[in-house]
Amino acid sequence: MANNPSKQNKNTDLLPVIETITLSWEKVSGAKKTFWAAIGIFFVIAIAFQFILSLVENVSVFISLLFSFAFLVVNFLLQGGLMYIGIVRAKGMPITYKLLFRAFNLDLALKLIGVYILQILVILIPEIILIAVCPAIMAISPLWFVLGVILGIVALVAIVYLFVRMILSVAFVLDKELKPVDALKRSFCATRSNIWNLIGLSFLQMLIIIVSAIPLGIGLIWTLPLGMIIYGMAYKKLSANL
Repeated sequence: MANNPSKQNKNTDLLPVIETITLSWEKVSGAKKTFWAAIGIFFVIAIAFQFILSLVENVSVFISLLFSFAFLVVNFLLQGGLMYIGIVRAKGMPITYKLLFRAFNLDLALKLIGVYILQILVILIPEIILIAVCPAIMAISPLWFVLGVILGIVALVAIVYLFVRMILSVAFVLDKELKPVDALKRSFCATRSNIWNLIGLSFLQMLIIIVSAIPLGIGLIWTLPLGMIIYGMAYKKLSANL
């Protein structure tokens, strides 16, 4: 009996959770120094910003707010740089700590900030429902309390769903240099049929990191790079299906 081609294609589109973690773990070897050099730079910059903030917070409120905003932007771009190192490692290409600063290219930085703003706008309505509407409804009466809880659960599910569908948008900007709207669209296409797989992968990744941090944080030497490579492997697999 002949195999159904559409069924085979559907299976190849699925992200194998355990296999993704296993392949990512294999790529941790030989990459830890590079990742930790980048992470070290990340923390040095964060500490420097905090030190400057402590100096200017009593001088001027405006300057303090300006530095706080600058820190948020720099922190976001550095996180993007760490993710990019994971993407490059997942592809089997040479990595260096200098890749941490890829996101500081002006064009890419503006695109990444645009993606971040779009992500906020996409999940804005369910966030408003969860944070503002549900508590107001729950305060009306016991019956309305139940309805508020149900509405809150629906809003929370919507937030998780939308977050998972947008999770690869940053990767598409960093790797393909797509515009924010195009990156968001591509992420929605790439993650179709893989909602539960991505949720499971994220849960296991978080669990691995938490457990590895128990013995004095020593395990983080391996698991933090692993987490970035897992993101890269997921992106590599799902973007290849487009």
